[in-house]
Amino acid sequence: MAAASLTAHVTPLDAGAPVAAAAFLGKIPALALEDGTVLLATPEAEQRIAAHPDVAILVAVASRDKFITGGDDGRVVAVSQDGGVSEIADEKGKWIDALAARGDGSIAWSSSKNVRARDRDGGVKTFAAPSSVRGLAFMPKGYRIAIAHYDGATLWFPNAAAPPDLFKWKGSHLSITASPDGRFLATRCRKTRCTLGASPTRRTCA
Repeated sequence: MAAASLTAHVTPLDAGAPVAAAAFLGKIPALALEDGTVLLATPEAEQRIAAHPDVAILVAVASRDKFITGGDDGRVVAVSQDGGVSEIADEKGKWIDALAARGDGSIAWSSSKNVRARDRDGGVKTFAAPSSVRGLAFMPKGYRIAIAHYDGATLWFPNAAAPPDLFKWKGSHLSITASPDGRFLATRCRKTRCTLGASPTRRTCA
């Protein structure tokens, strides 16, 4: 018996606008569109939610059963599986440049140099990075956030009094991620040869 084609399990979606980000909310595909709409493609029907009316969604990330979006209206919005919309933050028109989410419902977002971390209980802490922030990621262990910015990266413990750890490396760092064991960071830069490989435990770059 011939193996079934992969295309037999694929359902095409007409987004209707450029897609800024995509994720699954459980089994529901969620698309963040650049026209400010979130498309939830449920098995029964499609829902189009005006999360950011008349503006663009710039970034989005899934957080448990919600799709978190950030727009050029300065708002951070949560869209639930049933299409409900709730506003998490309003940066008063400043673009939301980056978002990150953690499994316990904590989220982080950035606007220019400011990074805000919202824990699972709704408490918000703020950190001013050395320069404009373009990438965020939660570390695998502990409530700690990796931040990519111009000329390096920073590790920030929102609940700690100790100063953040700064890793300097020339270039415009656009995104950041951590190894599964939390021992290393990697960033993507505007220049393909510009890479930061940082060890949070040893405070070194390579």
